Amino acid sequence: MRRTQVSLVVIAISLLIIGIVSGTILRHAVQIVPVIAAAVLVYRRSTLAAPVAVGVSAFWLAIMVLIWLYLMGVSRIASGTYSATEIGLTMVIGLATLYGSAAAIGQRQRLSRGRWLGLAAIAFATQYGVLVISFTRGIARD
Repeated sequence: MRRTQVSLVVIAISLLIIGIVSGTILRHAVQIVPVIAAAVLVYRRSTLAAPVAVGVSAFWLAIMVLIWLYLMGVSRIASGTYSATEIGLTMVIGLATLYGSAAAIGQRQRLSRGRWLGLAAIAFATQYGVLVISFTRGIARD
């Protein structure tokens, strides 16, 4: 699970760098809370680690794909202005999500498939909820 833990740390650091570059550090610090929680579960070798890591990673991969689709002119969902640094970091995050998820999925699982998928879905939804919270008044105006 070391690969999964490294990938989660890379995601968190990349998001913080994006926060620094874009002047939205508080927003991004809030957004990485589930990522850090997943990394802690991996570090502690929790039964929940793999599905939570995959759920959180899947969320960030989806966001990166939406950004890439916007940059290619295909979608307007993740609209905005992205610097070269931010675009480069979307690629780093995307690769890290794939790298860590592949490692987590490849681990021997101690949970039933249904529970595993349920936990991954809960982690995905939690990460989405935290993203929404990060855009609320007070946090978004960092």
